[in-house]
Amino acid sequence: MTEISEIDGKAVRLEEMLAEKLGLSSGALHLRAKKAGRRLPASIRAGITRIAAAQEMARHPKLVARIDLTGLEKDYRAAMTFLAAIDPVDRRKGFWLGLAGGLVFNLLAFVAVLIAFLKFRGFF
Repeated sequence: MTEISEIDGKAVRLEEMLAEKLGLSSGALHLRAKKAGRRLPASIRAGITRIAAAQEMARHPKLVARIDLTGLEKDYRAAMTFLAAIDPVDRRKGFWLGLAGGLVFNLLAFVAVLIAFLKFRGFF
């Protein structure tokens, strides 16, 4: 019985971390990992999916024996280490700076094309 509560506890802590760090607050654990997409490395995403599958397997008495607890512990530690290193404020700031940089580049490219067009037409 402790294995079931241990796996459920790890899954709940992972759900909390995904909600806190990546803003993924709805859906089951495997769906949150899928929604994270490229924000999580493939190995971390696969580990979270294995933990979600083990959580389901733990509910069936005959399948509990097939759960690899040491592998789940490695997956859990890797996921928690990765998620703990994420700074949501820095991610948000990086998003806005990237957006502003793209807009400035597009504006400069537009002005350069406009000046070239006006020179070609003889207005400069």
